[in-house]
Amino acid sequence: MIGEFSSVDRSYVFCLNDDQSLSNTHEWCAAGIPSFKDELQHVTREMIPWLYERLERGEIVHIPSVDAMPAEASLDQKELVREGIQSLITVPLVANQKVIGLVGFDSVDSKKVWSPEILNLMRFVGDMFTQALVFKRVHAALAEQERSMSTFMDNLQGYAYRCKNNMDWDLEFISPGCVLVTGYRPNDFMSGGVSFGKLIHPDDRQMVWDKVQEGLARKGPFTVQYRVRTRAGEEKWLWEQGCGVFDPEGNLLALEGIATDITQQQIYHKLLEESQERYRKLREAAFEGIVISQKGHIIDFDAQFETMIGYTVDELAGESAEKIIAPQSREDAMKRILSNYERPYTSTILCKDGREVPVEVCGKTISYHGDTARITAIRDISERYRAERE
Repeated sequence: MIGEFSSVDRSYVFCLNDDQSLSNTHEWCAAGIPSFKDELQHVTREMIPWLYERLERGEIVHIPSVDAMPAEASLDQKELVREGIQSLITVPLVANQKVIGLVGFDSVDSKKVWSPEILNLMRFVGDMFTQALVFKRVHAALAEQERSMSTFMDNLQGYAYRCKNNMDWDLEFISPGCVLVTGYRPNDFMSGGVSFGKLIHPDDRQMVWDKVQEGLARKGPFTVQYRVRTRAGEEKWLWEQGCGVFDPEGNLLALEGIATDITQQQIYHKLLEESQERYRKLREAAFEGIVISQKGHIIDFDAQFETMIGYTVDELAGESAEKIIAPQSREDAMKRILSNYERPYTSTILCKDGREVPVEVCGKTISYHGDTARITAIRDISERYRAERE
């Protein structure tokens, strides 16, 4: 042990925490010497200001006699006396010009003066501890990165890959998620037994190739959606994003990226489009026009009402509804609109060409972009009026 070799009673390592406090992470004590490791956690600057200042400056601290410490070190002296220390050395641990902790040596049973040779040795010991701590942290960071990547791969609704830039997309690596997407195992692809390029739908192969080459040409990412045929014969949609990997000379080494199954999203999107198309056709076939207004002013209306009234939305947006109500119906209609009247009634609208058209009106108050608005269905009843007169 370093402590035994240095003929001290206690040796230890403190590491700097994210909050800039110090914690005792390792400690060795000679027989009969008490340990303070558990107590010395998150030691703040305020507890040992004199020692902390010298640590920040990267100085070795050599105290042959704690009793003879200067007056400005009274708080530090009190703590050292509490720990039974008579003499000590602390050596800063510095990595990349940044203090990351310290290694210390205490003499408890007697006062001790360390020679310059020993102090130089202690600095060398500090460098060894620094290298060990840095290695440990790098190893822990790499292990965490590997664990995080493994978790990401396990939870990815798809797979990650590395492949050659050819029409077969020869795979050098593909994560296990490919089994759920394609039905094939990673080794099926990486052994060359299965060509990923041949799984791509024939109608999509050239499009995928072109998209990837466009991204490579600008040395940027590429994104593409395409269909594949699985081992079970199913057709699935994939969304893929990747980029080229280049060497320092700019030569392409491989492609890397991720792909995820978006088959369900494509199905939902298609159903939504079909639903919207059906709704559009129903609206076009309806006899009613729809108008949205706020406080008696027109905000929007549909194509059916545009055909009925002769105005476009841009011509009437923001205008008072009075503009499209015939004079003889204006007062009654505006009263119903502004009072949020919700029962059907008849009125007469005034078209852009001056025609007056009898209509049946029914309005309702709705929530609209965080406010309230009135949606009104307007039905042309001209034919009914003519039939009644006949």
